[in-house]
Amino acid sequence: MNIQKTYSLSSKTGTNKQKYQVVKELRRKYALKDLLKISGLPKSVYYYYEHQNETDKYHDIKILISEIFEASNKTYGYRRIKLALQNFYQIKISYKTVVKLMKDLHIICKVRKKRYRYISQISNKITPNLLKREF
Repeated sequence: MNIQKTYSLSSKTGTNKQKYQVVKELRRKYALKDLLKISGLPKSVYYYYEHQNETDKYHDIKILISEIFEASNKTYGYRRIKLALQNFYQIKISYKTVVKLMKDLHIICKVRKKRYRYISQISNKITPNLLKREF
């Protein structure tokens, strides 16, 4: 048995999910009863993780988010992506969820530089002193 795996099995600091993953890896070599005893993982918890679905709830939405992002030339942020999902695909989703999914996909929008606005010299003309004011 690998030293690292036995340490993580015997340590009380690991979470149940971590212990489950180690037990699952070592199950082919060793008896399940022994692994559960060493790890201190209850049998019910092992089978809970065993039967839990590994499917991604937001798989389709992640694909749509990446398509919208690429179509926008990587300039859309979470607000515009949320509106695009709502308007074009009729998917109502929280902006917090969109932010979370964008983090999972490692999507960050470009921040565009503000353009320089040219101020014309026309407004700087000296106008005639019609009121005869003295400054």
